[in-house]
Amino acid sequence: GDQRDLHSFPTRRSSDLRLVLNADQHEQLEQQLSRYHTTDSLKIAFDDYKRKGNVLGQIVALRQLGRLCREHCQYDWAVTHHREALQMAEKANDAIEMMWAMNNLASDYRRLGALSEAMDYHQQAYNLSMKYAETEHYQVQRNTAVALNGMGSVFLLMGNLQMADTVLRQELAVEEALGNLQGQALDLGALGNIKEQQGKTDEAWTLYRKSLELNERGNLATGISQSYNNIGRLYEQSGQLDAALESYKKGYRTLVGSSDDWYRLETGCYIGRIFIKQGDIAQATDVLERIETNARRIESLEHQSKAKELYYELYAKTGDTKQALASYIMADHLHDSLMNISKVVQIQNAQLEMERQQRLDDKARAEASLAKERHSKRLTYIWAGLLLLVAVVGIGMLWYTLHTRTVHQQLFRQMQRVREQF
Repeated sequence: GDQRDLHSFPTRRSSDLRLVLNADQHEQLEQQLSRYHTTDSLKIAFDDYKRKGNVLGQIVALRQLGRLCREHCQYDWAVTHHREALQMAEKANDAIEMMWAMNNLASDYRRLGALSEAMDYHQQAYNLSMKYAETEHYQVQRNTAVALNGMGSVFLLMGNLQMADTVLRQELAVEEALGNLQGQALDLGALGNIKEQQGKTDEAWTLYRKSLELNERGNLATGISQSYNNIGRLYEQSGQLDAALESYKKGYRTLVGSSDDWYRLETGCYIGRIFIKQGDIAQATDVLERIETNARRIESLEHQSKAKELYYELYAKTGDTKQALASYIMADHLHDSLMNISKVVQIQNAQLEMERQQRLDDKARAEASLAKERHSKRLTYIWAGLLLLVAVVGIGMLWYTLHTRTVHQQLFRQMQRVREQF
């Protein structure tokens, strides 16, 4: 996709922004637009909002339009619509829609394999959401969660398991507080992936099953498919290839009727690998041809790389060393394109920036807590001083009353004596 002017919309300072907290209007618009399931109907809705001068309506329509394009693997269009949404949100000083646009652009670039751009936009969304964290607004918390999940996914893909674990656990806490089943299921699946890579199979099994349970409870087709893929991998690693294949096929069947080819490609790669291991060359070849064709069509660099890796395994199995070597070199080249050194450096910088931001947030919270404590102490001292003053005045008045009474009594007795003398 066209990646020009990637950073033409810098995050503004919080003092420049007006956080739109009109939840009723916002949710009403989302509800209205959720009825539109085609790009044409959403474009008509956008034009209608434009004619009426409803800026927020236009932005939300662009957000949904871009999401629909991404689900149909039209990534260039998804980027175009989400960029326009970001531009309009900035002009409207709408912080919530800026967060959504940044997170959506990050998801678009993640699908395209542009990991540094994905991390950059997720981080911008996260930083902006932190500026408004104290509002505890649902839309702010949702964007915080989406940004953390996105960053965790990139760290996981890069093999930075420690940072992925930290970020994903932070997000899981947010999702649990929101009661969002889909978010919790995603996080549990990703945390299970970390345990799988660390060789902690029992823990991975537990997390994957919990993730599947939540996905099934929420009737989330994509999540159910991913859960079956995760469970299939554990069967595959233990040598239970038939059980693994059945799990992968369950995952694939779950996606029947879905327009999202990205996830179908993911499951297809697993199925192709099992056919290779079982020596079913005809079926493996058929699956790999379809994977490669569709990966090129939707411009998924990640799945093009995986397809070539599988071709290498296929040709190595059949003893075709020439084709195996060619596939290996191409897979290596595609993998380097996906994770070149400049992207690794940028993502490591993003990690450092996130850690720095968290330290600043912790420091700000500590300072705010200290200021609150000092203010509370000052109030305590003031009240104590006032009470002491009241007590002193009270004692003084009591002493004065007693003293006056004593003087009056002495004066009365003296007058009595004078009278007696006369």
